[in-house]
Amino acid sequence: MAQYCYNGEFYKEDCAVFTPANRAFRYGDALFETVFASYTECHLLKEHLDRLKRGMQVMGMIVPSDFNERLFIRKIRRLLNKNHHIKGARIRIAVFRNDGGLYTPTDNTISYIIESQGMDNTQFLFNKEGYEIDIYTDIQKQYNLLSEFKSSNSSLFTMAGLWRKKMNLDDCIILNDDGNICETMSSNIFLVKDDKFYTPSIKSGCVNGIMRNLIVALLRDKDVEVDDEAILTEKHVYEADELFITNSISGIRKVLKFRDKMYMSLLTRQLFNRLNESL
Repeated sequence: MAQYCYNGEFYKEDCAVFTPANRAFRYGDALFETVFASYTECHLLKEHLDRLKRGMQVMGMIVPSDFNERLFIRKIRRLLNKNHHIKGARIRIAVFRNDGGLYTPTDNTISYIIESQGMDNTQFLFNKEGYEIDIYTDIQKQYNLLSEFKSSNSSLFTMAGLWRKKMNLDDCIILNDDGNICETMSSNIFLVKDDKFYTPSIKSGCVNGIMRNLIVALLRDKDVEVDDEAILTEKHVYEADELFITNSISGIRKVLKFRDKMYMSLLTRQLFNRLNESL
């Protein structure tokens, strides 16, 4: 039976450690990160923890003094060993405010959980078939203090996921409240036009993606022109030469089709190879 790590101790997955008063359950008062582990190496763990701690500070949570890369490397490696995840793994780190209060907390200390899910790949895999996507329009995402972090308050993405499944799509684009391109359900989005790369500005409301920022850095390191402050619309998506999405678990996923629009993937594939080499 799989195990998880709760506040540094290990429990079997059928062992409950929460009560109904848990604030993540009641109010979505929680943040999380997903990290790709290859063997015992957690890719970009420092960057994930830095974003997690920034989010905790914004939400008024007390960041423990030992909440650092050394602690999590040690706990994650033990968890991987206990769960026999010897190749790749998806690591989920969640933090939530401890019980107390209604909407207004009475305790700003936190608890954390680390989970692992085994994967067969130790590098990112390129999706040769490509994704088919469309735009989800029922609910928009607002730009605010919390929009750049990954929150457990994820009703928007749940609703988008149900719509994606109904429409038999691989993913869907989320718009912000200005009607501009924000992100997809679980990824940042990039497009290529005339050899220049574009991705929506953080002020568009998208998550400040760890993989997004790495991709921007890889492009600039090769003097490739990239605009990471772009304001993108549906028109830009239609006019793009290539389209791809990024996150920390999959790396890069090429998009083949948006409605009746088909995309090439030459530069996307080259960038994907460079990404795997960098890690």
